[in-house]
Amino acid sequence: MMHHFVFKILSNEVHQLILFCDSCAGENKNFTVLRFFHHLVVQTKRFDFVKIVFPIRGHSYLECDRNMNLVNCNTYTETPNDWREVLRSSRQKPSPFEIIDCEKEVIFQNWTEYLPSLYPKNASFQTRPIRVLEIRKDLSDFI
Repeated sequence: MMHHFVFKILSNEVHQLILFCDSCAGENKNFTVLRFFHHLVVQTKRFDFVKIVFPIRGHSYLECDRNMNLVNCNTYTETPNDWREVLRSSRQKPSPFEIIDCEKEVIFQNWTEYLPSLYPKNASFQTRPIRVLEIRKDLSDFI
């Protein structure tokens, strides 16, 4: 999804990306994610700079957290279309959530298989203690 957002939705005039992510090692703080953003800066040259901030554990009060509170996760759903409708109807103001139909619009890529051909398979550093990660094209060899 991030690849789709960066190359299909985000303006090409954007050259710096700053992300706030939770510190879950299985979601955002894994080596594949870090290699992916390094790839966007160094290999594809899509950005000059990517900064990933992992706030200290606890409720961040970021917009994504507030938005997730709007979704009724106890709703009975059976299909992806059911979830699309739950998400679409979860917020009306300032506007309904924009739903991207991944079956039709997004081409998924297996970054876990692709990136080891360009990068070491395992990190030479611990990802858990990272609070802020900066990837810059002028300092391209963080890995």
